[in-house]
Amino acid sequence: MRDNDLLAEVLALSAIQRDLLLVLDREGPQYGLAIKDMLEVRRQADINNGRLYSNLDKLADGGLLSKGKFTDRRNRYEITHKGERVLDSYRRWMTGTEIAASPRPLQRLAVLDAPEENDE
Repeated sequence: MRDNDLLAEVLALSAIQRDLLLVLDREGPQYGLAIKDMLEVRRQADINNGRLYSNLDKLADGGLLSKGKFTDRRNRYEITHKGERVLDSYRRWMTGTEIAASPRPLQRLAVLDAPEENDE
């Protein structure tokens, strides 16, 4: 996949899906309720179990996470290589390292730094 494809894929994700990828990228393989606890601490908000597991399943279906057995009653979730690449593309985009040739942000800064007509 090209970087533009990876970026498009991550931008199509919901905020909770991106957060789930980030948690698993940082913490390594986890089971669902551990992921929920980590995400609730970071977001400082409760997360419904149905919302958590439906989003984990969507990420697994998209190949961004792998889902396997942790125990008889718990699933284990782990970020895949594709998930890591998607996150890397997102990080580069967010930090601006992927927008090398775009003059628009610099033009906006120049406008902000320009003296106003009434500043004399």
